[in-house]
Amino acid sequence: MSVWQRLTDRQPHWLAGVVVLILLAGIGIWHWRATRPVELRIGLFAGSNWNVPEGDSYAVVDEAIQHFEATHPGVKVTYGSGIKKEDYSEWLAEQLLGGTEPDVFVIPGEDFNLYAGMGALTDLTAMAHQDRDFDWSVYYPAALAYGSYEGHSYGLPVGSVPTLMFVNKTLLAREGIPVPSNDWTWDDMLSICRQVTKDQDGDGVLDQFGVYDYGWRQAAVANGVKLFSDDGKTSYFADQRMEEVVRFMLDLHDVQRGHEVTAKDFDMGRVAFRPFTFAEYRTYKPYPWRIKKYSSFEWDCIRMPAGPSGRKCIDLADDAPGHQCPHRIIRSWPGNCSGRSAMHRKASRSC
Repeated sequence: MSVWQRLTDRQPHWLAGVVVLILLAGIGIWHWRATRPVELRIGLFAGSNWNVPEGDSYAVVDEAIQHFEATHPGVKVTYGSGIKKEDYSEWLAEQLLGGTEPDVFVIPGEDFNLYAGMGALTDLTAMAHQDRDFDWSVYYPAALAYGSYEGHSYGLPVGSVPTLMFVNKTLLAREGIPVPSNDWTWDDMLSICRQVTKDQDGDGVLDQFGVYDYGWRQAAVANGVKLFSDDGKTSYFADQRMEEVVRFMLDLHDVQRGHEVTAKDFDMGRVAFRPFTFAEYRTYKPYPWRIKKYSSFEWDCIRMPAGPSGRKCIDLADDAPGHQCPHRIIRSWPGNCSGRSAMHRKASRSC
């Protein structure tokens, strides 16, 4: 019997072996694909959104990820660390252009309308209504609105930081003026600014001032002004409350006689008031940062003053940021008890 004949006689056997191997390989690949973890990618930057020193900027998101993975077996959440805030917008744009954008990502406020308008974001509105565990009420309304575009929600706030009014207690005590109470008004603020604004050394140039870095937007919030309609197509700048804002800002400007108050004036203790975010307060009030900044005078924070048509308030500065997993990790981040507790503990350690 020739060699060729012997191989031909055995052909059914080795063909069957090849078929079995192919089937086993196919089953193995199917099983690997079916059991491998689903990767959910997050995009975020390192450090604080409010430009203050921060020890561990990933602590809150790491705890949210741990909670999410524990309640969603088979899902692995990953993120790239070390992206600086100043580089993040460019990095995110490159990812979107290349089609490699993360499943969930933080969106800088100045970029949100652009991405929402070009259809790069998923509408969360219907998805959230279908999720029985989702609760819109856990978010501040103003912060929640920050992630809306033309009546639809495309993002949820990662964090909201209130803006308080910094008070130079040393300057006020020197002038014999008590620290205002939390129910103070624009009239109170204007009166104090008029009392403390002066030329102390007699050289004809003002060197002590009432307020620094207080802008018309903060005054508008304090006076209950709504600048735009919900759909963003109508402005309310002609509203009477906005007119009151303009008058108040002109009065403050007149008190300072046109002098441009600077950050240096404030740092040297020459200014009575300045808006201050809670992120700055929790950073610079406790040791050791308090000895590195604003250590030459005593200071504290109170509520922002209310306008005649507004109410006592703490202004909110917001940070806004497919399928079901991205929606749920967004909800797990700041919106559940675990996420909020992590943020609270982090703030408590700083304070």
